[in-house]
Amino acid sequence: MLGLAKALNRITYYDAPTDENPEHFDLGYHFDIKPANILVTEANVFQIADFGQAKFKAHDGNSKATNNGGTEDYAAPEFETGQEGSKYDVWSLGCIFAEILTFVLKSYDGVTEFEAQRALGSDRRRKTKRYYDEIPNPDRQSLKRILKPAVATWLEGLPGSNPDVSNEDLDFLKRIQDIIRNMLVVDIDTRWTSTEVYQKLESLLDKVSALDSNMQMSPPAQHSTGTIEVGGEDLRNTRY
Repeated sequence: MLGLAKALNRITYYDAPTDENPEHFDLGYHFDIKPANILVTEANVFQIADFGQAKFKAHDGNSKATNNGGTEDYAAPEFETGQEGSKYDVWSLGCIFAEILTFVLKSYDGVTEFEAQRALGSDRRRKTKRYYDEIPNPDRQSLKRILKPAVATWLEGLPGSNPDVSNEDLDFLKRIQDIIRNMLVVDIDTRWTSTEVYQKLESLLDKVSALDSNMQMSPPAQHSTGTIEVGGEDLRNTRY
């Protein structure tokens, strides 16, 4: 996860300010982050790929850019308004992180179930697997966009969804859950930036690594079912 967050931050600020030119930096927008555009190397390192929809522009005080396409399931709510900016990709990556956490805790069957729940949670006639919905405002003349209740409910229950997650890992998983929630915020101003996501993840993993280094290593706990504790440890040791 940290690697993907760092990669997105590098795309967003692909030409960073220098000491010689501190006022200059360029912005990048991928605009199509989805599972099919994340490659896995032989070393199990995840990489963001396919820049066919991407745009790059000099920063001129306006972070907005026009998205010419992308994939609806992972599109940010502002796709409907034409107000796409640098936080568009943060939403898309938040969707990916939700699916990664689901896979770690509930395996591929859980990812499939999550996909089905998103489709069932849509109030539109045309069912979609995207993460947000449009509902009428009180005046019935316009629509507002919300995180799908099915997505919010799914995320809320994820950390405790696997009985084999150790108590030590539960707090770690809840912190990952909180990061994902801040990525999947409909309000653009409140949604975290790619830098905030990267820094929060890095800080969390640094703290966990420090704790792990002070603990004596012991074999995974075996349960009566013969299973092994999984969850936070798997997430920490996977090189995303």
